[in-house]
Amino acid sequence: LSERKIDATSTEEFLVGYAPDSWDVILKWAKQNDYTEEQLLQCGLVVPKKGDGDSAGKGVYDRFRDRLMFPIRDELGRVIGFSGRMLSADAKGAKYINSPETPLFKKSQVLYALEKARHGMTETREAIICEGQIDVIRCHSVDIRTSVASQGTAFTENHARILKRYTDSVVIVFDSDTAGQNAAIKSARIFMNTGLAVRIAKLPNGEDPDSYILKHGADGFNQLVTDATSALDFQIDILGERSDIHSEAGLIRATKSVLDTIRLSPSAVQQAHLLQLAAKRLSIPVDALRQELAGTKPRAAPRRKEEEAPAPLLSPDSPPPKEEWELLEHLVADPTLCDYLSKYLPISLIRHSSCRILIEATLSSHEKQCSLSSILSELDDPDGTLQRVAAKAQMSKNKATGRDFSRNDAIKGLLLKIRRKTVKSRRDTLQERWHSGEAHLLDEIRECTNDMNLLRQWETGETVLEFLVESQPEEPATPVELPEAKPPAV
Repeated sequence: LSERKIDATSTEEFLVGYAPDSWDVILKWAKQNDYTEEQLLQCGLVVPKKGDGDSAGKGVYDRFRDRLMFPIRDELGRVIGFSGRMLSADAKGAKYINSPETPLFKKSQVLYALEKARHGMTETREAIICEGQIDVIRCHSVDIRTSVASQGTAFTENHARILKRYTDSVVIVFDSDTAGQNAAIKSARIFMNTGLAVRIAKLPNGEDPDSYILKHGADGFNQLVTDATSALDFQIDILGERSDIHSEAGLIRATKSVLDTIRLSPSAVQQAHLLQLAAKRLSIPVDALRQELAGTKPRAAPRRKEEEAPAPLLSPDSPPPKEEWELLEHLVADPTLCDYLSKYLPISLIRHSSCRILIEATLSSHEKQCSLSSILSELDDPDGTLQRVAAKAQMSKNKATGRDFSRNDAIKGLLLKIRRKTVKSRRDTLQERWHSGEAHLLDEIRECTNDMNLLRQWETGETVLEFLVESQPEEPATPVELPEAKPPAV
């Protein structure tokens, strides 16, 4: 902190601290304050020990050791996680270690210092986007109070939507190296796709916001922000530095890249403005760019908007998919689990007709606080099929096994499995179209493969589930009319 010229005022304001070089400091502290190992594991402060034989899986140790600690806070200022920076240059391991995803801390939904910056953003209607915590702390230390950073991950649409609650525009101030330039352009596209106006400040070579403010002060940095150019201008400048955009091949590549950016804007006014800017910079008639924009097939956006189509219903006479049947078993056994389904899985993705109807009935009974039987009694079920299937699900002996069984974990695993199958089905369809010559689908195929990998565990899959639900088209799942529930007997 002394070498980086971070003063005591900033250190105290951002609660910067130190994790001692020990394996059990947190453990001892927790014991003195009546916290359990399970709680420490759940919030990511300790890590399970790995061992062989009888010692395997026994005990835990501190996650953060001999590191400078930056607490991560939510929008209300409550600490929800940590980022620890290595202090010794000779130490092994990552330079930064962040808290893992927990029920409180989700990287795609957290911006560093937002609790401090949001009021300034609301007043100025502009946010300054940095790459690291030190950059943000430096900005705030010189009264540049609208700066935030992501938490060890690339910016996502979730981050952009959070920013849009407080501001209309952002200025990206990333490192001046190639990686920083690429990250700035990628982030700009994501912000534009959410309807934010985006500018990018160009730092001198070798500089970051922290070093620039130390050399030029707050006034110099504010001037840098004032001089920031549009994301499109920045992109064209970078393209021009890396290749000859005045040659025929270079111009075609640059035009395609620029149009990919313009296409992401949801605003017709912004698109028209950017087309005029691109036409001027590339010396191309605006009508030609407009025709190219309208006539070319769009490449995949940073995240696709087209969701997988609902699968066709399976006949009631056919056996239900194992994961759908188990999902029904858990829901009828514990209706509070319906909240997971409502949040993470559209009912249209349940393929078996009886399972779909019964799951929808279970959701309705939970929402209206009445019994499942009261819902089923009002459904059109002349031969009693639904009643028999529901009874079978309620009487199943496979709903819980073992002392350590967690129905919550079981539901999470089933949701991931069902969604993974639908993403795989979509990827298979896209691959068939790609093999037929639709080359622009390759990026979207890769997105599907990446989503499938993330959906293998809850820590990484939950964010994917949330995004897919948000982008799911509004389509009726099935022509099932559920009745108004009878009020529960007192």
